[in-house]
Amino acid sequence: MEISVYLARFWGSLFIILGLSSILAKLLGRIIKYTEDMTITVSTGYITFLLGLITVTLHNIWVADWRVAITILGWTTLLKGIEKIAFPGRVNKIAQMFKGRQQLWEFCDFSHRGVLFLDKSQPSINLLNCEQTNPEVCLLGEANFYGFSLA
Repeated sequence: MEISVYLARFWGSLFIILGLSSILAKLLGRIIKYTEDMTITVSTGYITFLLGLITVTLHNIWVADWRVAITILGWTTLLKGIEKIAFPGRVNKIAQMFKGRQQLWEFCDFSHRGVLFLDKSQPSINLLNCEQTNPEVCLLGEANFYGFSLA
């Protein structure tokens, strides 16, 4: 369970930072431009591959609770790294679909994932489930995202 908490904190912090930087620095727009250069795509593919490989190696836990989200994130990150290394042209085509509408989408996506992972990594401050915490600390009340209860 300790590695699950550590990885949830790591990924949650990373997603919050990426979400904020996407609004402040228009990060995704620049990343879309960078995908046109295959060497940058392949280089970031190796970094993505290593992040996924480390996550999968340390945390390949298939259980019916929040920890499976870290495992799925690890596997998708690993596969994304492989895709960026093996098929950089395909990555560019997919990235072009997000041109013009990237800022709001990326902020919501990264921030949402960041809050979820950080919430699960901080058992003493459970922001999403008011039944277990003080109601003044709860931010979102009873949460049910995408049909899955996060309690």
